[in-house]
Amino acid sequence: MKRKSLTSFFSMNRAEESTLDMWGEYVLPIYYKEYNLLQNEKSTHITGGRGIGKTAYLLYHCYPTILSSKKIEIKDEELEKIGLYLKLDSELLEDMTSAVLDKNWIHAFNAYIGLSIFIELSKFLKIFLNSSYRNEEIKTEVRDIVLTKRVMSFLGIDKDILFIDYEREGHLLRSEFIDWLCSPEKELPFKFKAKEKIEYFIKLIKEVEIFSNTKFHIFIDEFEHFNEEQQQVINSWIKHVPENTIYNVAYKKYYEPTVSTIGSESIQPRNDYREVNIEFDLIGEKNFKLIASEIIINKVQTVFDDVYTDLKDYDLNYLSNEKFIELRKKDEYRNKIDGIINNMFPDISLKEVSKLILNDTLLRGKVSASIKEGLGKNSDFKVEQFIDDKKPEESILNAILLHRKRINASLLLNNFTNNIEEYVKWKNNNLFGAILYIYNKEKINRRCPYYGGFKHFIEQSALNIRHTLELVLQCFIYAEKQNNSFQNLQDITVNIEYQANVVRDVSKNEFDRKIAYLGTYGKKLKKIAERLGKLFELAHNNPAQSFAEVNLFALISSAEEAKLTGTEIADYELLLRELLMWSVVTERDNTKKWNSSQNNSLKEYRLHPMLSSYFGISFRKKRKYDFNYSEIKTIFLGTDIEYQELHKRYAEKNNNENDNPEEITLLDMIK
Repeated sequence: MKRKSLTSFFSMNRAEESTLDMWGEYVLPIYYKEYNLLQNEKSTHITGGRGIGKTAYLLYHCYPTILSSKKIEIKDEELEKIGLYLKLDSELLEDMTSAVLDKNWIHAFNAYIGLSIFIELSKFLKIFLNSSYRNEEIKTEVRDIVLTKRVMSFLGIDKDILFIDYEREGHLLRSEFIDWLCSPEKELPFKFKAKEKIEYFIKLIKEVEIFSNTKFHIFIDEFEHFNEEQQQVINSWIKHVPENTIYNVAYKKYYEPTVSTIGSESIQPRNDYREVNIEFDLIGEKNFKLIASEIIINKVQTVFDDVYTDLKDYDLNYLSNEKFIELRKKDEYRNKIDGIINNMFPDISLKEVSKLILNDTLLRGKVSASIKEGLGKNSDFKVEQFIDDKKPEESILNAILLHRKRINASLLLNNFTNNIEEYVKWKNNNLFGAILYIYNKEKINRRCPYYGGFKHFIEQSALNIRHTLELVLQCFIYAEKQNNSFQNLQDITVNIEYQANVVRDVSKNEFDRKIAYLGTYGKKLKKIAERLGKLFELAHNNPAQSFAEVNLFALISSAEEAKLTGTEIADYELLLRELLMWSVVTERDNTKKWNSSQNNSLKEYRLHPMLSSYFGISFRKKRKYDFNYSEIKTIFLGTDIEYQELHKRYAEKNNNENDNPEEITLLDMIK
């Protein structure tokens, strides 16, 4: 049988596009043991950024994975906690509101959820019968569970049916309900309280001895698509916990669901539910590279139906098994994974990039032109004196240092010739900025290779596994277009030139084709991203690079602070929350010391590094602009003319900063 291609397999980068059985596919986060959702005796709110893997995390706890056909044996204790996954159609939810259906909305909402969960319960029983659970007597009992016509009368069914056969009937009923939604002036076909009916159906299952102590966890995904009154219903179910069922909800990070119920009460964290943030609680920045590497290696091995030699000693589905988490924490194991993934996507050092520039006639010409411009009318020196193929990094740095008025050309030349140790601080502080400055002069014809390499893929993905998988997919597509066919696991390696081209294309596609379609305010988010990117571009295109690698911003008070109206403040906060929720910008604690006279923000924000290559800016966390309220207002809410004036001011400010001392960051001190 012909194997799948890497491109077709990696093109399925969402959990819902593949099987619902995550056993052997889902890579357990390193801190999973503390955040096993089935251990909880109360509800959980699960949050995570765009592309972090919320859906896969939920599906791992649900019956298709628990009863996986890939498991040799299903043990009794695995049946004590069963998860059901529920993702409701957002378009249908929009039709089930009081504005559309008046008082009937709550009956419709109950019917939709109830019918959907009844179907899932029937599917659970069928999968159980086909599982590797070995007690055939128990399976016979499950097969014989009957939904009598008296039980089913509330759905208009006047005959007994086996529970395992309900799925087909349930789909017909749900189709009938959706037809009613199209003409809601008719009488609703059925009205019932979903929570109570779900509980009753579960009690029928629990009459089978093996399920007598089973707790069912229902995971409702994309809770942000529920409106406030629909969320209130679910919150009421969370507040008043049924005996056999726990309701959990998942939604995007930074989204704020209501905590009110349909009554006068509210749900409270700790008292009524616990919170899990997938990025920080389960994964963390330190472990993201490992998990992303494991996901990619696992997929590649699946395509080739083979295992890397270094991994042959591990259980076939070890990545999905809690027993192997401690092993995956060890340096020996991590080094094996790093070796495999770095062979697939090798990186390049800044020194090697500097050599490439000097060996490229076009780019070398840009270096020479920049040095010549920096020397100005100073005829005491020749451009060639500041370029030496044996000193590539220092030569590239000369192209920016000579633009600084406080740099003495004669002293610089002496250091270049006799004392290159003086360049150490500039290498740490300015080399990548200098390299980007040269490449940005030839954006169309050249791609900066430093964007390539797996470790840089990880930095640019910023905890978004979907971004990482997209970069990998496009690398494989690019390789195939260049007639690079991989015959076995050891063949898989993508050269740095291909990677650099891919990063640029993915970055451009993210900006051009995706941001505008994110949520309700996508077009506004794209405009804000473009405005931020162009301001950061200014600093990167400053020939002196005295303020290098600017890609963050913070909000500060200033004497020129604009008097924002309440509406403007609300609009700004809404757009900032949308930018964060859709990961167009990311947030972290402000790294600059808080200054009460400036009232520095406690947070700083970064344009998502996946957009870095498109704008020709650094993907590393280094320096930021401190915007005052007037500037933020212009960037977020201003007209194009107002923004052009701001851009012009920053362009002039950049030109006047060539004499300014360089700001040193912690990253600059890391060699």
